[in-house]
Amino acid sequence: MSSYNQINDVLRSRFGVEINFSCNLDDLCDLMEHYVDRRELIVNSMGNDAAIRNADYAKSHLISEAVRMYLREIAPKRLNKTKRKK
Repeated sequence: MSSYNQINDVLRSRFGVEINFSCNLDDLCDLMEHYVDRRELIVNSMGNDAAIRNADYAKSHLISEAVRMYLREIAPKRLNKTKRKK
């Protein structure tokens, strides 16, 4: 089982959400960017120590990392384009 599927299992069991990896790559890139921004917002508003204990931060981190792993495996060039856009 791949790492991103293992993270998806954790998301399903702990948070009741699941990432649909069969959607198009642009949507996955947008999803990843959304949750990276959300993580940064949580850290900026709460500070690092409090954010790490926050369930919403954990969910955002898991989602963004699972999508990043999937994109790195499936479409590494697409992931590099997303990084350059910022």
